[in-house]
Amino acid sequence: MKKNLIPVKINSSAFFCAMIIIIIASCSAGKKTIISEVEWQKEIDSKTSSIVSEELSLSDCIEIALKNNLENKKIEIQEKISKLDKKIAFSNFMPQVNLNFSYRDWRRQPEALTGPGAYRITQDKSFGEQAVEIQFPVFAPSTWFIYSANKRGENINGLLKEHIKQGLTLQTVVLYYKCLFIEESENYILSQINAAKSLFNEFEIKQKEGLLLDWQVEELKVYLMSYYNELNKLIRNRKTAGAELLKHLGLSPLNEIKLKKSVIDSIPPEKIDELILYGILNNPQLKISIEKIKVSQDKAKIAVSNFLPVLMSFANFSHTNNDYTKYANQTILGLSGVMTAFNGFKNVFEYRKARLEEENEFLKREETILSVMLNIFNSYNNLKDADDFLNLSKMNLEVEKKRLNNIKEKNNEGLAGTTELLEATARFDSAKSSLFKAGFNYQIAAAALYNSISKNFSVATEAK
Repeated sequence: MKKNLIPVKINSSAFFCAMIIIIIASCSAGKKTIISEVEWQKEIDSKTSSIVSEELSLSDCIEIALKNNLENKKIEIQEKISKLDKKIAFSNFMPQVNLNFSYRDWRRQPEALTGPGAYRITQDKSFGEQAVEIQFPVFAPSTWFIYSANKRGENINGLLKEHIKQGLTLQTVVLYYKCLFIEESENYILSQINAAKSLFNEFEIKQKEGLLLDWQVEELKVYLMSYYNELNKLIRNRKTAGAELLKHLGLSPLNEIKLKKSVIDSIPPEKIDELILYGILNNPQLKISIEKIKVSQDKAKIAVSNFLPVLMSFANFSHTNNDYTKYANQTILGLSGVMTAFNGFKNVFEYRKARLEEENEFLKREETILSVMLNIFNSYNNLKDADDFLNLSKMNLEVEKKRLNNIKEKNNEGLAGTTELLEATARFDSAKSSLFKAGFNYQIAAAALYNSISKNFSVATEAK
């Protein structure tokens, strides 16, 4: 006979269907669709064209790089993963609820022997069981340390993002000034070609008047041709450098990019010892090393906690529709605990390993401090060298300019030959190119010093 019970029953079919729908929906949410290479290229070309339609300053390039660079996007994803790891670790503090369902259909209805040749039915031929089980940690010390380690992992990824940001900024500065240097050199070569053409016309007139020999005119032709060769080389180099910069910005390297001339507004006025102190206090690598030491300490605490018992409280609420069961609804409350008595000294070795890893992280931190100090020291000296070379290049250009003007005057008076004039012009061109390079190297050295002390710099756009 059926019992007059009205239990709270779980609609198992509806529940599992709902769970499947939720899982599928969660897997589909935010999932990117794989597109073809042709579609991707059209998309990146359209994006690039909209961004590089106008001239870009150094600040613009840095902003685009931090937004679009693939390395930066990957670390942002890793940062989100670390946050999820922390939430997963925190979930160990929360109650765990399990829903269980089972259904049995016996081929023959179970019977039990009650006497010689006598059997009694013990349960229904078909029946289902549902249960709700709740578990809650009462004493699980390792849970706290696991959560602490994951929280520090989130901090490490945040600091790593800052470190990568600094590296991307410096690399952007290098590629930006590389493009500008080639562009300035190209413009200068064009002006020199125009000057050489004007000189060539003068040479032709003098040749007709018998003042110059044929080989002297041919010498100027070779000189002019060398300019054209250099110009073609610079054009190709400019396209290559532009492609490198565009790729670094996360854009299509097949497009053209136009740049505004920008300079780093100011240079750190502090002395070398002040810069080193500032760099040590603010360097993200050192901050990361401190967090790694704390993580290793948490691992040592986890190893110690493995010697302690783990206590769990639980509650189980079950229901069955088996008519032969006296109590269809059951409640079980309890406390369970486990403690490792012997596992081959695994816990002991894990503790020793954790202590050695902690000591290793301390050594790595000392090594990082020395590397940061050396990097700041080298960057500071490189900036001083770049400043000295820039001043020397300015003085050298003035000397070569005066020399060229003097040779031109002598050439007009017939006191200096064409070879001497061309040599003086080449020396002036070399001095001009050297000044371009020295100016851009100074800007890169300044950016490298800012990067070594983990300090942001301001950028000023030069008026044309």
